[in-house]
Amino acid sequence: MRQDATISSPLETALRHHRAGDLAAAERLYRAALRQRPRDSATHNLFGLCCYQRHDHAAATAALRRAVALHPAAEYCRNLGMALRAEGKLEEALAAYRRALASEPEAPETHFNTGNLLAQMRRPEEAILAFRAALRLRPTHGGSWHNLGAALIAAGRPGEAVEALRTGLEREPGQPKSLHNLGLALEQLRRWPDAIAAFRAALGLGGFQIESALHLGHCLIRMEDWRGAGEAFSVATGAAADKAEAWLGLGLARQAQGLLEEAHDAFTLAAHLRPDGWEAQYHLARLAGERHHFEEAEAAALRACALAPEEAQALTQLGNLLTATGMPERALDCYERAVAVAPEDEAARIGCARQRLMLGRLGAGWDLTSGRWRPEDQLYDEGLPLWDGQPLPEGRILIWREQGIGDEIMFASLLPELLAAGHRLSLLCDPRLRSVFARAFPTLAFHASGAPLGDLRAQIPMGDLPRLLRRDEAAFAQATQPYLRADAQLRAALRQRYDDGRPLVGLAWRSLNAASATPRSMTLADAMPLLADQRFRFVSLQYGDAAQIAAEAAGLPLLVDPQVDALSSAEDALAQVACMDCVVSIDNSTVHFAGALGVACHVMLPAVAEWRWMVGRADSPWYPSLHLSRQRRGESWREFSARVAPRLQNHAKKLRFGTRSACEK
Repeated sequence: MRQDATISSPLETALRHHRAGDLAAAERLYRAALRQRPRDSATHNLFGLCCYQRHDHAAATAALRRAVALHPAAEYCRNLGMALRAEGKLEEALAAYRRALASEPEAPETHFNTGNLLAQMRRPEEAILAFRAALRLRPTHGGSWHNLGAALIAAGRPGEAVEALRTGLEREPGQPKSLHNLGLALEQLRRWPDAIAAFRAALGLGGFQIESALHLGHCLIRMEDWRGAGEAFSVATGAAADKAEAWLGLGLARQAQGLLEEAHDAFTLAAHLRPDGWEAQYHLARLAGERHHFEEAEAAALRACALAPEEAQALTQLGNLLTATGMPERALDCYERAVAVAPEDEAARIGCARQRLMLGRLGAGWDLTSGRWRPEDQLYDEGLPLWDGQPLPEGRILIWREQGIGDEIMFASLLPELLAAGHRLSLLCDPRLRSVFARAFPTLAFHASGAPLGDLRAQIPMGDLPRLLRRDEAAFAQATQPYLRADAQLRAALRQRYDDGRPLVGLAWRSLNAASATPRSMTLADAMPLLADQRFRFVSLQYGDAAQIAAEAAGLPLLVDPQVDALSSAEDALAQVACMDCVVSIDNSTVHFAGALGVACHVMLPAVAEWRWMVGRADSPWYPSLHLSRQRRGESWREFSARVAPRLQNHAKKLRFGTRSACEK
């Protein structure tokens, strides 16, 4: 506040009351002074400031307009901008600030105020320029650094925001708002530990309890610190029990901790607090699906979709549930709606792709499979152009491996066709499969990840080959079957070692795929109805820890060969499968070895099987030697084994008992 050099004694008295904080007395005296000197700009300015401080913004604006009209000093224009901003007249306020800057361009406080106004108007890039101008003139002003950081966050420039906020905190430490904003910037940069530290510091100072706790919880979820996340969201619910987002976060943390009832209660309360919000219903659907409460899950998913009919996440979840409950056509409709509203949503695309493939709509399914890669999957992209299926005028085509060894084996069924067509191929495969593929495809070259590209001119992942070559089921007629061969000497040696005159039946009962093992794996106890048939000699084809497998099989009529390491040696696994008369297996890589070798195999699929086995089929176009059996809903694996056992017995009638040549093809 500046005082004009010619202020009269009554005005001095008003100013003294003003400075003492007696705003009511100051206002009366300013009015009296203005009656004596109605054209005194300084008095109008001081009176306007007094009204502003009393939150009478309309009176403040009127007085300050008069001050500016009488004398357009930069200070008066700046004060007018402040009053207009308080009245919500933002464009007029901006014009007043700019008029002040035109008169006094080197005033840091005016640049600072202009930046604050532009930030409020959601014009962050202009606000950044204003704050930087203020800092050029007053580089030690902590408030400018703090507010510059906030504007940089709003502009989507979190890296610069971190630098600005840390500088501001060096100038003015212990600012909870700036610590919170620092956490936001670090969160956007996915620097979870640093963001967690910033949010915790803000909470420790007693500021931004709700928002900092919410963001802290979400960062801790990213770090999979479920207990810490639960504590953070509990702080948020304690500070604001009516905030649905806090209960949603708490539900997620409790669900991850396995506290499903607490998670259900938290999601339910979130849904009550925000009845028009789809997120709580979505999470209730996911939780109920996890608990196999499918009717409840479907009802919640339907509510989520009704609340947000254009939300791909909700539509995809409903599709997942309909798939799990055996309604593939309805599921496909959900996935296709999700893809229509969010074409780039990978979960929707891959759900739709898998459902189309399951229903035999192969071409349309393969066209969406580019979204199949998960964040944890290693890609072997060498930066080459994607191969379009046309012959190359020169050089070779790099074909690189898929996520799992079973996928590699299945998609390798397309290689004979490509080689026969004259394409020059180099394969980047799992090292365990290199000798297997070299024997099967003698003209195939091999490439190692990171090796010089040499004559490679184009590339394609193995899983994209069906998009070119298997767009309908009729295209499978071109496939070479079988297309892999085991090492003949190793197969013969294993056969001789296992042969006791009975047909050999290989058994695999478990998947090691952490993401999907549970629904498609059984125990050896579950397999006892199969193992009870003493007309067969059962041999373990199960890969994994040898000691664990031997311990599981102890006392059971199942041979476990300690000299075979099917997990680390594809040659061992292939030869062992090849010397069997028949295989019984759950859905794991053993099935793919059997199919590629042409060995008869009974595949025991869960009620909801993978896309490759399609819907309701007992055969597979990928592997003619396979017979698919499907678990019924609610059926235990032991009951399922008892139902498959007679099929194995019927198969025995086709085998020659008591011969050493039963496996010869």
